[in-house]
Amino acid sequence: MLPRHGVVFLSETDTNRLQSVIKKAKRFGYLPSSFCNFVELCTDADEKLFFSVRYNPYHVLRQLLPSVKTTSYNPRARSHNFTLPGNLTNLGSKNFINRMLFANAY
Repeated sequence: MLPRHGVVFLSETDTNRLQSVIKKAKRFGYLPSSFCNFVELCTDADEKLFFSVRYNPYHVLRQLLPSVKTTSYNPRARSHNFTLPGNLTNLGSKNFINRMLFANAY
């Protein structure tokens, strides 16, 4: 069973089915043996999309980002400088933008 951090849009059964397709493709030589698993593939795609949304002012999803948080101090490097939304419901926590905002918030 794979950890499902970035794959909230699929059930565990579907995730395992897609992972088995990748395993078979590796076994038959269609993919290199160093090819990542399905969850890593989804996580990488999410990170690339979020990077594009953050740094492209003309990206269609840019308007969904919260406002930029300004502080007068700099305690440590952060993954982004956006205000984190509060009181997320179960549906709100599965939203792409919210997931990426909280992805590296520790």
